[in-house]
Amino acid sequence: MNDLDISTMYSMFRNTLSYPAPANGWGKEPGANDISISDDIERIRLYRNKICHANSSEMTTEEFNESALDLIEVRFIWIDNSFVII
Repeated sequence: MNDLDISTMYSMFRNTLSYPAPANGWGKEPGANDISISDDIERIRLYRNKICHANSSEMTTEEFNESALDLIEVRFIWIDNSFVII
C-alpha cells in the first residue's frame, strides 16, 4: 500500500475491506472519544481534505499545526493497537 494515495486507501477501507463503519458513519466527523481504526481512517481523510483543499489564505499556521498534531496522535493510537502505517 506504499504507493496508494489517501483517497484510494480510504475507498478500499470503506468499500472493499471488512472494517466496520466509524461510530458516526462513513463521511462524518468522528467524535473525540471515537478511537476505532475506522474512526481514524475517517479522521485521516478529513484532515487530508482540509489540508489539501485549503488555499494558503484559508488555513492559518495554527490550524495547520493543530491538524498535524491530531494526525500524529492518530498514528500513536494505531501503534498502541498494533496497527502501524509506515
